[in-house]
Amino acid sequence: MRVVLGLGLRESADMAGFYDLTAKLSAPPDCGIAVPEFRSHLQLIAALRGLGRQVTLIPRAALRGVETESQSARSLAAYGTGSVAEACALIACPGGVISQPARRSFDNRLTGALAQAPFDAPIIYERPHP
Repeated sequence: MRVVLGLGLRESADMAGFYDLTAKLSAPPDCGIAVPEFRSHLQLIAALRGLGRQVTLIPRAALRGVETESQSARSLAAYGTGSVAEACALIACPGGVISQPARRSFDNRLTGALAQAPFDAPIIYERPHP
């Protein structure tokens, strides 16, 4: 199976929260990571890339209307989807399904969800266009 970790994150997100979250989700160490493009400037994203992790940026407009298992009223109002983390994972893993719904890091700075698809399904590594 191919696996993508979708992240919703705050400005203050850091590696401690990321490691906590990936442990909670049992995320494979080689899974792709998908984050909202409007968070691409964060130090955490630079640190993940520095570790050689593949990070896919998801445009804000692409999040709108993505059906998710989790339903946050705040996320629906701000981004048009019930979970930014789940939406990012699903967009970057076409044909995939959520295998681990949204969970929060110990410090509530990150939310993560895993999507998985069969090995022959593509993983989006370039910026998808809405």
